[in-house]
Amino acid sequence: MAQRRNTAQQPRLAQSLECNCCLPSNSQQAAVNIGPKARIHLVHTHFCAAVVGHDSASILDHFPLAPYYPSAIGKSCANASDIYCDSERMGQAVFTNTELTKRLTNGASVRLSGRLTDSIGAGQDKELQVESVEILGECDPETYPMQKHALSVEYLRDHCHLRTRTREIAAMMRLRDSVSTAMQSYFQSQGFCYVHTPILTSNDCEGAGETFKIAPSSPPSILTSEAKPAEYFGHPAYLTVSSQLHLEALATAISRVYTLSPCFRAERSQTNRHLAEFWMLEAEWAFTSGLDDICQVVEDLLKHSLNKNLDTMGILWQGGDQSKWLALQNIAQSDPRWTRISYDQAVKELTRYQAVTKEFVFEPAWGKSLQSEHERWIAEKLVNGPVFVTDYPAELKPFYMRLNDDGKTVACFDLLIPHLGELVGGSLREERHGLLEGALERHNLGKED
Repeated sequence: MAQRRNTAQQPRLAQSLECNCCLPSNSQQAAVNIGPKARIHLVHTHFCAAVVGHDSASILDHFPLAPYYPSAIGKSCANASDIYCDSERMGQAVFTNTELTKRLTNGASVRLSGRLTDSIGAGQDKELQVESVEILGECDPETYPMQKHALSVEYLRDHCHLRTRTREIAAMMRLRDSVSTAMQSYFQSQGFCYVHTPILTSNDCEGAGETFKIAPSSPPSILTSEAKPAEYFGHPAYLTVSSQLHLEALATAISRVYTLSPCFRAERSQTNRHLAEFWMLEAEWAFTSGLDDICQVVEDLLKHSLNKNLDTMGILWQGGDQSKWLALQNIAQSDPRWTRISYDQAVKELTRYQAVTKEFVFEPAWGKSLQSEHERWIAEKLVNGPVFVTDYPAELKPFYMRLNDDGKTVACFDLLIPHLGELVGGSLREERHGLLEGALERHNLGKED
């Protein structure tokens, strides 16, 4: 979440206030969405605004350091527009002179000037009595593709350079920024070092072979009779699927390291849970006391990140599924530690439930992977909250996970979240050389792999 500024330390205008909310359309990116009955959402403490239309909102993307908050659209009269100063204070921009709105068009860039006063109406703290409107950048509403109605995902993909002008995409971008900032602040407080790992690599740390192989797009500049077809680096290279191997090597020297970087996986599954490109936070550290130590770090990290962003997400969630919002609040603010159960316990509960209800499409059984329907049932019905499922069978997990004393399971966990399923995975690493070689053999991997 963007940090709020201390308004007591900011210069403020006693009687009037200028809203430099947008940039000219031929300058830096500026997004506004204005209609004849303009609804103006002002979200900076100095009222630097995103302007929205009747049915959809567009949050301004250019202004640095401003704590923007998306907001739901309620009813508004023709000469009043909602203003959000921050997550707790709301106001309105009031046009007593309706002539000021006649030149406002969807997509234009504007500057509002007026008097900031206490509001006498219910539901908001402040009012901006608009005295002048300056058009900084005009926009032809007939050709502007971002119209004031619901736009499909496919349509937004066709206009990807403009899609951040929609309320939802802009809110998502700011929330990503805020969450990543919160996660980094937590790791720094715990003595972790943020490192940058290669995107181009020669290894597949997961051992699954689901990699994108890279090749130059142009032939070598010098061709000779002795030239032979060769890889660009002299050996195959791939887009990274994970930073794990690099982090493991760095952790042997720096002890606690993490990275947040893009990963690429050539999985053929066309689902919303399998992306070819995504960003992943990974951490490695030495000298842990056990699996529970790792689970506690994950729990603290997520609670820290959620609590830093609850105000923002609360406004974003207006009009959404309140049961999911309440579940998210409970996750962030729960005092007791999140539940830990073993894979063995989870399968027993799933089997018992399946025997009575026959609800699952996939039959649960020991030694089989937990399917999405199993994971959601565990989190939503069995536990009704976040739950760490630990100690999976060794054959279900990668070779590098530490073998438990029972010889059948490995010291690992998956964190399951209500309404989502698996969110985080982790494990202890196998450090015993002989057992590591045995794991490679069981997974049909050679040492050179």
